[in-house]
This record gives sequence, C-alpha cells and structure tokens, in this order.
Amino acid sequence: MFGLMRSCGCGSSPEAKRLRQLHYCGTCKATGRLFGQRARLTLNYDAVFLGELLLALERKTLPTSFTSRRCFSLPVVSDIPAPLVYAAAANLALAEFALADKLADGEGRHWKLARHGLANAFACARETLRRFGVPLETLFAQHQKQAQAEANPTTLAALATPTATATRLVFAQGNVTHSEVLGTLGEAFGRLIYVLDALKDRTDDLKRGAFNALTATKTALGEARRYIREQQSLVQAALAVLPLAQADQQRFSLQLNASVNHALLSTQEQRPLKPRYEPPQQKSCRCPKCTGQDICDTCACLSCDCTCNCCGDLCASLACESCGNCGCGACCCTGC
Repeated sequence: MFGLMRSCGCGSSPEAKRLRQLHYCGTCKATGRLFGQRARLTLNYDAVFLGELLLALERKTLPTSFTSRRCFSLPVVSDIPAPLVYAAAANLALAEFALADKLADGEGRHWKLARHGLANAFACARETLRRFGVPLETLFAQHQKQAQAEANPTTLAALATPTATATRLVFAQGNVTHSEVLGTLGEAFGRLIYVLDALKDRTDDLKRGAFNALTATKTALGEARRYIREQQSLVQAALAVLPLAQADQQRFSLQLNASVNHALLSTQEQRPLKPRYEPPQQKSCRCPKCTGQDICDTCACLSCDCTCNCCGDLCASLACESCGNCGCGACCCTGC
C-alpha cells in the first residue's frame, strides 16, 4: 500500500496520539512475533490503519505492553487479538503485491533480494490470510491484471481497478459482519492510493521513462486531484456508515483528511518561505482601523499568511504577533 495514513499530530488530542503510537507499535510487534523480525521492515501505515479500524469495530483495545520501550521485546501469540493478526498478514500480502509490481517495472535487483529474504514471511502471511477466508488466487491475480491494464492504458479508473480490487478483498475479509461496507471502503481507498502514488511519482517517472498512470492516460493534474477527492469522499461515507464509537469515527476522519491534504500538498511546488517578520524600530499597527497608532494586541498579525504544512490553509489567527506563535488550528506553520 501507499502508506497514506501517516500519523499527524496537528489538532490531535494527547489520547489520540497515544492510541496511534500504541497501534503502530502493536502492528509492528505482532508482525515480528508472527512472521519474523525481518518482516517488520515492511510495516505500512495503511496496515496500521486497517488493524486500528478492525479493532475499533470489535470494541477491543490493545494492552499498553504493546508500546514497550524495548522494541525487540515481542508479545506472546495468545496476547495478539485476531484483528491485529489479520492486519499484520494483510500488510505482508500487499507488500508482496507491491514488490512484484516493482520487479515487473525492472527497478533493480535489490528488490529481488528483498523478495528472497522475505519468502518465508510471505508464505506464512498467505497461509494466515487463507485461514481468514481471503481468496488468495483472486488477490494475487490482480498483479497480472495490473500489468495488462498498464500495457493497454485507457482511463485512470481502469488503471486503478486492480489495486482497488485487491484492497477491497483485504478490507472486506477483515470483518465478515461488515464486509460489504468495508469492501466499499477498501475499493475507494485502493483507488485513492493508486492515483496519489501516480501523482507523487509523476515527475520522477518522467525522468526515468517509467510508466505513470497520469502520463499514460494524459490526465491533467487538476483532474487527478478531483478524482482523489471523490475517492476520499467515498471513504468518508463508508466510515460514517460503520458502527464505530463517535470518538473513533472522528479520529479516523481527521486522520484521513490530514493525510490526503498533506499528500496533495507535497505534490505541489512549495511556495518559498518569506523571512520571519521583524517589527521595525518604530512600531506601527497594521490594522486599517487604527493606522498610525502604536501596535495593538488584537491585530498584531492581521496580514499573516502562514501556510500550514498539513492542510495548506491560510492562517486565520490574529494572535500570532511577529508570526512567532502561529495559532492556525495547532497545525505546523511554515513561517511567514
């Protein structure tokens, strides 16, 4: 998977940050215990999100021991809840899927070495998913379908379909009670990460002469971003249907929005940072209502146009004098 659902502290409560760290460490430690320490190198943020979502649906929590400071101290198998076992196995299966795609693109022999080194872990993960009822033949057939689609590209949606089908299968089998909604969520999520990946790699692919979905289908960047937003809305709608606790619903929604916004912002040309504002020796207020007077406390930063790293929104705060303490919703300010 793309690794879209990265942790973002902007606007998150201490409890939300603690939970995120707990699930990240939990998925990592479960992977190490079930499939070997080497398999932990494949850990993906989206697999952490999947495990967290499945645990939330079953109203289960992880013990705090999963965040032990001793990174190589692993839990016993009996302490690992089934949703986390599934997420760890799904992470490896999709890592194998992605690895096969890189090898098909001829991206170097180090990927062959990685596949060889993880062969046993991949085999164990496939067997685990088979026990959960995942149709592995259909799942891994999507790699061949992806190659066929890229050999004869038509539309962006058609190119994203194999990835979307794979993620739909993985999400749907994570909880059979809510498989239909999870499948819808997984399909939209797969389309989202496929197009985001193409958007992110577009410049590098052009330089290397590698295949890129946007270039192959002559899709404009604006159209690609609109498609991403459409799929984001579908994921949000599916999350709203799932019987999640309100706190979990809000947490996942904020995480998705922040992750997509951050990914889209990273594909744009970054605006050069202006030097930090230094007030002149003769201070004067920039407020149009009190021009010529001494600087006032309430409008010291009226003309602030700080850009948030995570969401790209403009700072609306009037309480960040000299831009030293930007109050744009607890986001990370790039400076004025």
